[in-house]
Amino acid sequence: MAIRITFEHCPGCRGRGIVTSAAGTVLRCEQCRGGRDAPVANMGAYQRAFEWAKKVGFDTSGGSRMGKLLLSLYNPAECPVSIAACVDYLDDEGRELALRAVAQFMEMGENEDLRKVGKALRPHFEQFLALSQAAVQAQQVMRLRMSEERAGS
Repeated sequence: MAIRITFEHCPGCRGRGIVTSAAGTVLRCEQCRGGRDAPVANMGAYQRAFEWAKKVGFDTSGGSRMGKLLLSLYNPAECPVSIAACVDYLDDEGRELALRAVAQFMEMGENEDLRKVGKALRPHFEQFLALSQAAVQAQQVMRLRMSEERAGS
């Protein structure tokens, strides 16, 4: 299923805080969600997603996948992971946070908040990043071989 994200004004406060996906998921701003996010109201989407992953644990499937999603936004060349692979096992709260992080990335791109989160995540994913780098290098070798084979034919 393709995801189309639109940014609209929150019906509760008329602020620019609502995100709607093509699947009909409506995400309201923190102020209009019954104060559920009051302690993290000043955090950006990347930091909130990081804090959630830290809370559930980077060694859990949800925390691990959220971390990989954030790392893939931070440095896609070093951590080439699809969004679908990252959100597959997230609960509703995790999916909402992931969608917000992706939406923020689509709207603003990489910023200082994402760089801080990416740097904070690296120590928790050293083995995964090493494996990812090995996979990227193997792909490069295979592309080079295929190119040489085509040139030789």
